[in-house]
Formats: sequence, structure tokens, C-alpha cells
Amino acid sequence: MDTGHHVITDIRAYHADKKDNQYLQDIVGRLQPRLHKTGMLWRNCIADAGYSSGENYAYLEQKGLQSFIPAHSLSRLIWEDLQRRS
Repeated sequence: MDTGHHVITDIRAYHADKKDNQYLQDIVGRLQPRLHKTGMLWRNCIADAGYSSGENYAYLEQKGLQSFIPAHSLSRLIWEDLQRRS
């Protein structure tokens, strides 16, 4: 999704036989050329912790994308903190 303009930039249904983080590189590989072809600039990749992995962070850096994907452990800590506060 283009968060600045609220435009969905990609959609695909995957089988539930893998974790989300195993699909990120496929998503980027399909989306980046499409956006480039239309003249859109893609600088940041925002995703939930399900897409978190060291391999994905390195891949995004190699592609020139800044990642905003929380680590699994960080998400768990935030969730536990919210549970304690309620």
C-alpha cells in the first residue's frame, strides 16, 4: 500500500504452507519493476513482524529499500506490555 496516497500497490493470495517472511522477496521482486515502469519511486518497505527475518532485512537493503519491519521479539515485547497495562 502507498501510505501517502492510500493506494494498494500489490495483492496476491499465497498458500498457507509457508510463513509470511518467506514471501516478502517474491512480493518485492514483482512490485519493484512494476512501480519503476510507471515512474513511481519506492523508498520504504513497511510490513508487520510476520515478514521479519535477517535475510529479508539484508535483501531489502540490497534493493535500496529502507525497511520498517519490527523484529518478532520486539512485537512480542510490545504485545506483552499492552497486556500488562490493560
